[in-house]
Amino acid sequence: MAGISGILDIGVSSLTANRDTLTVIGENIANANTPGYHRREVELRERLGKTDRRGTFGRGVDLVAVHRARDEQLERQTLSAIQSRGSAGTLQSSLTQVEGALNDLQGTGLSEILNEFFNRWSDLANNPEGTGERAAVISTGEAVAHDFARLSSEIDRARGFADQQVRALAGDVNDLTTQIAAINKSVLRAEAAGGVAGDLRDQRDKLLQELSEKISFQTFEDPNNGSVAVLINGQPLVLGSDQRPIQVETDATTSLANLYLVDGAGARHDINDDVTGGELGGLIQSRDVALPKIQGQLDRLAYELATTVNAAHAGGVGLDGTTNDFFVAPAAVAGAAKSLAVDPAVAGDIRKVAAGATSAAGDNVNALAISGLRDTKVAGLGDKSFGQYYQSIVAGVGVDVRAADRDLQFQESVLEQLTNQNEALSGVSLDEEAANLIRYQQSFQAAAKLISIADGLLETVVNLV
Repeated sequence: MAGISGILDIGVSSLTANRDTLTVIGENIANANTPGYHRREVELRERLGKTDRRGTFGRGVDLVAVHRARDEQLERQTLSAIQSRGSAGTLQSSLTQVEGALNDLQGTGLSEILNEFFNRWSDLANNPEGTGERAAVISTGEAVAHDFARLSSEIDRARGFADQQVRALAGDVNDLTTQIAAINKSVLRAEAAGGVAGDLRDQRDKLLQELSEKISFQTFEDPNNGSVAVLINGQPLVLGSDQRPIQVETDATTSLANLYLVDGAGARHDINDDVTGGELGGLIQSRDVALPKIQGQLDRLAYELATTVNAAHAGGVGLDGTTNDFFVAPAAVAGAAKSLAVDPAVAGDIRKVAAGATSAAGDNVNALAISGLRDTKVAGLGDKSFGQYYQSIVAGVGVDVRAADRDLQFQESVLEQLTNQNEALSGVSLDEEAANLIRYQQSFQAAAKLISIADGLLETVVNLV
């Protein structure tokens, strides 16, 4: 309204709005280095004025809302990038561990031992009756079996470590979702009368980022109550203030952890295949796909080696006139690397090593045949020799590690870009806040001056009466 009282109203509204804005600026400055804090922005709105024949007379200003500076789509992309980086990092770590076990960096790995094995057969061919040569054949055969078992154990150890981490991370996920559900409840209570509980929402967003490091999920905010739903392939981990924990069960066959969610109707859902991101996703990918693939290749190599050598060895005769397998015949491809062993009968009696087609002195036909298996192309190995197939395993793991390295670097680059964009949008610039501080301080002082002038005008009017 026009008049002195109208001037006072405008001054008071301006004083109040600028005071509250200075409070928000102070909060921004105080939390400039607080992780997860979103810069606060005030929304000022002109009060509807009074219109008469002379025009419209204003009524001042109101601070109608305090908003968090954020881009919802950008934050969704950031959560996704965190999940992708987490899975890439754990997969790369597991593969690097196995690559180190496979590489023959010291010249004592499986590739070298296989060469020694066939070399000893060549030595035996040069001296078929030699006891030292026969003992060396058995010794290097045992070394081959030992190294297959070592590599198989390394993979088992890596899978076991990944499984332990899966179990531990499932507990971490449950702790985080419990906190998110509790904050959902607090947000609902705090915003029931209107407004936005910025501090609670900041805490929840920070927890969602921590959760993204652990597991892949989707989020949806309920526009009616401000709660956030956390879902895995449609199955809720968090729904309002309700948290549904991930259940861990040990598989009776593999002894590995399986992850389940129980829905509101009590039905169980296996989510192993649905967890593709975060550290959990990378661990499951490593434990259930990448490492078993390498183990399967080693088993295939051990199986074909034992089967091929046995076929040749059984075609010959030992010095005692007996016919034997050289290795214990593997029952199946699966597990062949771990179970590979020199036949106990041969290991216990060097006379049973079949160097010749007969037991006649000087017969070296069988030893020559077995030493020649070094370069034989084996159908079960994709027409590769034993050495070539092993090198293809090593090379394949190396390719996978390099791919994992590149993926990790890419995901870290994407996350860094998104983090910088978020920081530019939601972070606090002390220079900007300092400028705003001066601007709103001057506005506050001007409003106070306006009130003082209106008060003086009112006093003048009173004195005239």
